[in-house]
Amino acid sequence: MSPKTDLDLSIGLELTFVPKCAGKWQEFLSLEDAEFHAALLIKALGRTFKHAKAFLRVKADPFRVVGMNQPHNAWCIEVNTKPFGSTSFITSDALSNTRCSLSVLFYCAAKLNLHPFISKKQRDGTIKEWPTGGGHIHVGLDFLAAQSVSTLALYHIERRMCLDYANYPFIRWLFAQWFDDTNSALPYTLCEISRLASKPINHNTVSDAHEATLSCHSIRQRFFDNGKSVLPTYEFRFFDMPRNVDELKLQVRFLVKWFTYCYDQMADDVRYSLTPAYFKRLSKDSKFARIECETFFHKIGLDFADYTELCWERAYLPRMLHGKAV
Repeated sequence: MSPKTDLDLSIGLELTFVPKCAGKWQEFLSLEDAEFHAALLIKALGRTFKHAKAFLRVKADPFRVVGMNQPHNAWCIEVNTKPFGSTSFITSDALSNTRCSLSVLFYCAAKLNLHPFISKKQRDGTIKEWPTGGGHIHVGLDFLAAQSVSTLALYHIERRMCLDYANYPFIRWLFAQWFDDTNSALPYTLCEISRLASKPINHNTVSDAHEATLSCHSIRQRFFDNGKSVLPTYEFRFFDMPRNVDELKLQVRFLVKWFTYCYDQMADDVRYSLTPAYFKRLSKDSKFARIECETFFHKIGLDFADYTELCWERAYLPRMLHGKAV
């Protein structure tokens, strides 16, 4: 089947910024300090580009929570965008209001010592990185009406994306920080993979994999009441915070291509196929892993070479060398 033109999806963003501080913690340690800097960023956006303030919403947001096994409470600055069309964002020039507003956001944040990530070159030449707040991407469900897609078809799209995420651990490893072992989790531990691999590959196993992906909240149905405000979106939570608008464009393009591929192939013919051997090889054999990544990107209509620096060199290889396969 020849791929359809990319869906023009309605996209909303959650972008996070942290302060560069002296000492161990690169974050706001008081809510009052975070709210003060959020207000400064709002003022700076209004002065720099009149459309930015209408397009962006800025607030202080929890970064660490003691109840979630963190050492202390902390906050970051979260910026939410109004929904925008993916096609115009991916293909438009820098003069569009969307692209310009986001460029102004990164510029104004840097002027206020707010950064999408913090890193430091150490004496031995290695780079130390601190956690980012992440950059979550929402996909609106309004494409259902535009494409005359039924709710049953949406279920098949969701199932295919969930099973892709379960079958190919590298999707998360390419887009999350290499040392992030808690956020945007994989659906299965190696023990659970072994348990599922011992079962026949049947409808129940597929349903298990589908449900496990939703339960780990890497792909979150925001249209159900699951502890957060209800929104007519899917929230994709496995993306690290992009360093600039060009990197954000690559993330959105990946999501659009993947979503479009699952829309084209929405018949429920995909199966859960992850095995312990495949999982371990992806985490140990860089040549094999690179080929698998390139093959997946080609399948959804992307050139993996465009993502080498963002995904392979920054995220996958450091995880393979210094992190964990989780």
